[in-house]
This record gives sequence, C-alpha cells and structure tokens, in this order.
Amino acid sequence: MEKTGIEQDPRVIKPCFGYACYYCRHAGACAAGDTDLLYIPRQEIRELVAKEAAYIFDFDGSSIETPTQAG
Repeated sequence: MEKTGIEQDPRVIKPCFGYACYYCRHAGACAAGDTDLLYIPRQEIRELVAKEAAYIFDFDGSSIETPTQAG
C-alpha cells in the first residue's frame, strides 16, 4: 500500500469493520475517521430484517469491545 500511495482505511481497527459498514448509521463519519462509534444499523434496512432479528435495531454498539493493540 505504501508503494501505491493508498492510505489504510481508518475503520480497519474496528471489530465491526467489513460488510456491516454498508448498513451502518454513521458509515460516512467512520470512513472519514471522525467517530469512534461502532456498528449501529440504519433504520432503512428494517424491512429487510426478519421479525425474530429486529432486536438489532435497539443495538447501540456498546456490546462490541474495541480491540486493544498488542505492543
């Protein structure tokens, strides 16, 4: 990445980084490195989620622990 000048995505250190970013309420701020919040699903996807899993919309990200760096 250094050779091509590509900067590392600031979200890469977050435990929720990956496909969930597409459905996260604060994806833009997170991609810009402006927030430390973790995954919180957007309300717009509610209709795509089964009733049995609708509890995820009450999720505030607090149950995901931010990893610590070994060193």
